[in-house]
Amino acid sequence: MGLFAVTFASACSGPDRPQPAPPAQPAEFVGRMACVNCHSTEARLWLGSHHDLAIQPATETTVLANFDGAEFVYNGVTSTFFREDDKFMVRTDGPDGALTDFEIAYTFGFDPLQQYLI
Repeated sequence: MGLFAVTFASACSGPDRPQPAPPAQPAEFVGRMACVNCHSTEARLWLGSHHDLAIQPATETTVLANFDGAEFVYNGVTSTFFREDDKFMVRTDGPDGALTDFEIAYTFGFDPLQQYLI
């Protein structure tokens, strides 16, 4: 079996094997508007759907939870949700177990449950 693997590998490589052409330019995110002209029906149905709203930056309009000092206790750790200027924050146990302040970066979901990425 080992001999077969070596033979197969050498047969699939080498200067005679065609190599894929490198991409003309690196791929990059083009945004939703790049698709609308050809897929207007799908874009209209998707706009505002659960998938459209599944992940969003944490902002005044996307965060639904109470960040006015609300507390949540789990396994003896009290996590506190608060605002710091225009940022949404949570004070909770960090990797070392010490309470640390973390900025909420993104929201996941909106109904019936919203979760936060720090």
